[in-house]
Amino acid sequence: MSEKKKAYIFDVYDDYEIRLRYVRDVFEEKGYQVTMYLSDFDHFHKEKYKTKRKDAEYIDVLPYSRNFSFARIRSHMKFAKSCLEIQKKDPADLVYVMVPPNSMAAQFGKHHKKNPSYRLIFDLCDMWPESFPVKGMKPVLAAPFSVWAGLRNRYMKYADLIMSECGLFADMIRKYVPKDIIETFWLCRRQIVKEVLPVDSDVLTFAYVGSLNHVVDVDAIAQTLVQIKKHVPLKFHIIGDGESRARLLEMLDREQIDYEYHGLVFDEEEKRKIFAKCHYGFNMMRDTTCIGLTMKSLDYFAYDLPVLNNVPADTWKMVEENSLGFNISDPSANIEKILSVKDEDYQTMRHNVIAFHRDHLSEEQFKRKLASYL
Repeated sequence: MSEKKKAYIFDVYDDYEIRLRYVRDVFEEKGYQVTMYLSDFDHFHKEKYKTKRKDAEYIDVLPYSRNFSFARIRSHMKFAKSCLEIQKKDPADLVYVMVPPNSMAAQFGKHHKKNPSYRLIFDLCDMWPESFPVKGMKPVLAAPFSVWAGLRNRYMKYADLIMSECGLFADMIRKYVPKDIIETFWLCRRQIVKEVLPVDSDVLTFAYVGSLNHVVDVDAIAQTLVQIKKHVPLKFHIIGDGESRARLLEMLDREQIDYEYHGLVFDEEEKRKIFAKCHYGFNMMRDTTCIGLTMKSLDYFAYDLPVLNNVPADTWKMVEENSLGFNISDPSANIEKILSVKDEDYQTMRHNVIAFHRDHLSEEQFKRKLASYL
């Protein structure tokens, strides 16, 4: 009896719920014995993990206190070297590497160029340093940023497959890699609502879900609500938390927007009950953000909720071509269209959301696509 094939999954963060669980399932279905390696440092709370997954191995890394710091870069470089040592000492047949950190691309790209006997997959889930919110400082940081991006751009071409989280990221690195090894693998989410449910039409109701951090355009959200409130009664449901929460709630209070703040909600049924009251979800990010598809948009679509969107590239095209809500370039844009939607057209929009999620953003679709490349 032949020995079972081995696969390694390497990720400096714990992206299990949004990506790794689906990748792992596909690898195991294809007959691989999978080992998942994560760092032992919680990036969001800036401390070592107190509780760990039983189905993962943890790699000791250096702690850091600030996102934009040399300490963070050193921590990631240590992680990348440790991961490569694992592959060198006990080689797997298939290696999946989440990028960033860009040092992961450099370490594994260089190694795979000289040792092509195993299959190497890079999964591009963000763009560093392009996505860093340092707009005013970018001229000063041009030289170090070029070196940083070069770690990714020079070495990703040595993979057998590059999975890109969105088409925007794929387009940004396409000139550096062979065209036949890069493919867009959109984020996926289990579909919660599979049929259109009735919504109270007396009050136009909106939702926001997700982290309220510095990249979310809370000003645009508040100003859009102000414009709509001039014409119709409205209600705003907020699920999430972050450093921008206080600012958002302060603006809503000042403008006398009727809202309900739910805090962090993880229970799917509780979230479904909140979304069932809503007509649209806000998917609005600052224009300095380098992203083509957000997890919050998947949340909305999974619950059959059209979006008010300003995210460019993939999401803008999705919404425009499939009637999944409205693209909004500024707080006053498309307000008349939102207010004048007929009931039957709105129901069609929700049917479109269900169909688009099922065909393009579902767990089943992601798994089928990845399996076809193995």
